[in-house]
Amino acid sequence: MAELDLAAADLYITLSEYHAGYEHALGALKEYERGADERRAAEAGWALGRSCVFIGLAADGDMHLTKALERARRLRLPKINCWIFPAMAQRRIDDGELDAAERLEEQALELAWQISFG
Repeated sequence: MAELDLAAADLYITLSEYHAGYEHALGALKEYERGADERRAAEAGWALGRSCVFIGLAADGDMHLTKALERARRLRLPKINCWIFPAMAQRRIDDGELDAAERLEEQALELAWQISFG
């Protein structure tokens, strides 16, 4: 069920249906954490954090994105890191912290470059 929830979360977020994405991402995260699937928990945390940012739950979004980033770094999942940084940047943009957002976007681009060409 967690895989379906995560897939549904990604689809709803892509369609800008952030509340539905939030519900599915939350379900997936709970199930992956219960099953100790850290990689999938990182992905679900990223989806949940993105949803939170777009529905106005900034503090929750930061928490979920930070946890997802910590998991991705611990598991050496650079691709997920590349996904997380732009979501964190969006949160900073919403708060008018454009310099902080730019630094996060630069980190994402640098990491993507390393993955692709490094």
